[in-house]
Amino acid sequence: MITVYTDGSSLGNPGRGGWGALIKFDNGEFIELSGGYRYTTNNRMELLAIIEALSYLKKNSRHKSDSIMILTDSQLISNSINKKWLEKWSNTNWKKSDGSLVLNIDLWKKLLLLLEDMQVSFNWIAGHSGIAGNERCDTLCKLAAENAIHEDTEYLNSINQSLFDGDSANTNITTTESNSNSKSTKDKMELISTSYCGKYKIYLTDSKVRILGISGDSIEFPRDKFSKKLFL
Repeated sequence: MITVYTDGSSLGNPGRGGWGALIKFDNGEFIELSGGYRYTTNNRMELLAIIEALSYLKKNSRHKSDSIMILTDSQLISNSINKKWLEKWSNTNWKKSDGSLVLNIDLWKKLLLLLEDMQVSFNWIAGHSGIAGNERCDTLCKLAAENAIHEDTEYLNSINQSLFDGDSANTNITTTESNSNSKSTKDKMELISTSYCGKYKIYLTDSKVRILGISGDSIEFPRDKFSKKLFL
């Protein structure tokens, strides 16, 4: 059996995030995997750690048919598998019992696809409890978060979509008239939205969009990459 320790973290949640996986083989060999994203969430990194580890094993044909045991400190993930939540969500158009949509559907779908033809079991372990494999993964994901260079495109798209949908429960869009006589108008950062209980704020200039997390981390991208319909 192959044992896989996984962990994920986000500095600010959302904020700079990283995932880490430690894969241990029966012969004593092991491999470490990790990756970081500039703006993401803790749960997305927990999921991605498992997805990346399973994807690695699937690509390596000599391990594809081996039994795999995932050891995660995420109760959400272990319960979703062992209590059949994931199976239920996929059969109810990704809606929970209260009618709300499941978060991170893109990653759950990827995990579900991987599990279709792999022998995988999930076990929950307590984080920060001295378990060597888990502690190593914690270090890996924190280092990855600190040195993150990738963009979590799907997460950024979901932020954009939440604004586009105009969900009043999650989004409060405000507008501010600019002073056309001010020399600093083009550089002024205008607050246009706060979402997900104020965990991030979105600012707008004439040419850029900036998303600022509660930890102070921020990302910027051209305004024309954001949903133009938001500003009509």
